[in-house]
Amino acid sequence: MIPERIEQPEPIADPLLAQVIELKRENAALRARLAEIETPVWLTLKSAAGRANILYESMRRLAERGGVVAKKDCGRIFIDQRSLDQYIARRRSQ
Repeated sequence: MIPERIEQPEPIADPLLAQVIELKRENAALRARLAEIETPVWLTLKSAAGRANILYESMRRLAERGGVVAKKDCGRIFIDQRSLDQYIARRRSQ
């Protein structure tokens, strides 16, 4: 007795394959966008001043005037690292 031939499942239909490819493309784009959105790194006023090679008081005034993004927490001032790096780059290009 010869066994019956077992039918193989049909390959994935083209519309499904196209949808999978599109989802992979969207996933890659979302991952790239997520990489751009980083959580801010906050530096103490002292470390930010050292990084920018300026005096502590100058950094405090810069933060108060809005030259860099800053926040105050429990009386201490913190500087956003990305904002500080942009400030340093602007200062070097002048």
